[in-house]
Amino acid sequence: NVKVNEKRELTSHHPTKNTHEMDALASALIAFKEISPTINSIEKRLLKRNKIYHFYPVLELILRKKCFTVEEALRILEKKEGFEKKEIQKKLPDLKGLLKRVSLLEQENLDLKRSISFFMKQNKKEKELPTLDNNAKRRLDLREKRALTLVKEVETLEREKELLALEKAELEEFFMHSHDSIIFKQIPNLSEASLYGLNDKIVFVSDTNTFSLKAIDDSNLKTIFYQGRLNKVVSEKLFGLNSKEFNLKFYKGYARIKREELEEAIHSRTMVERVIKQYKEKRRNYSSNAPS
Repeated sequence: NVKVNEKRELTSHHPTKNTHEMDALASALIAFKEISPTINSIEKRLLKRNKIYHFYPVLELILRKKCFTVEEALRILEKKEGFEKKEIQKKLPDLKGLLKRVSLLEQENLDLKRSISFFMKQNKKEKELPTLDNNAKRRLDLREKRALTLVKEVETLEREKELLALEKAELEEFFMHSHDSIIFKQIPNLSEASLYGLNDKIVFVSDTNTFSLKAIDDSNLKTIFYQGRLNKVVSEKLFGLNSKEFNLKFYKGYARIKREELEEAIHSRTMVERVIKQYKEKRRNYSSNAPS
């Protein structure tokens, strides 16, 4: 019920092509003005708790009336986050299992080295004898072959041990700061197959040019870290962050970012950008529905 003159005044800083665009932008700006006190209140409370990285999820919960206070929203999000962390821990390799495997390999290597040493000593004793009968020669040959086989087994186990030690170090490094980080999945693209069964709100995407709008709409996905250039259509659906601009850590299909770093990135995007995005979407809708 806003008058035309008021709409013109509201949209004077943003040029529009026709009355449909002006109406859409005016509606978006009025809506933004109405929820500004709520936005400011949420922002202050989250900054006070050092949880500004939860800004958009908290805002969405409150605007959708799924809860009425920041505290309630944080409880909902932290409960879900705890569940997601448990799911990730189930899928990632067990650090205790790796340590146990390394310990077993070390013991196995020690046993093999002792066996090699024993065979070598026996062979040396028999070689020092003045004469060797055929049976002694056969025993000597068998021991030498067995010693060589054991040496190869030791080398193989040593390599396996080194690989496990490397994996252990990578795993420890990846989870070293998990208490102040967010861990999320890596997916190849935004196709229906990649998004099937995905309940995450944030992921790392290798290719944004392969996508399904229906799958994106049906998913809970809100934010993506992307490689290369972000597809324009996808950028209108999801909150995109260029992975090159962040210090991301990767491990076997998962990525990690410091909460503080993500918080700064989200906070740098103003609500005005969101309003302009909504305005553009409405403008397209009006243009497509306008009579030819």
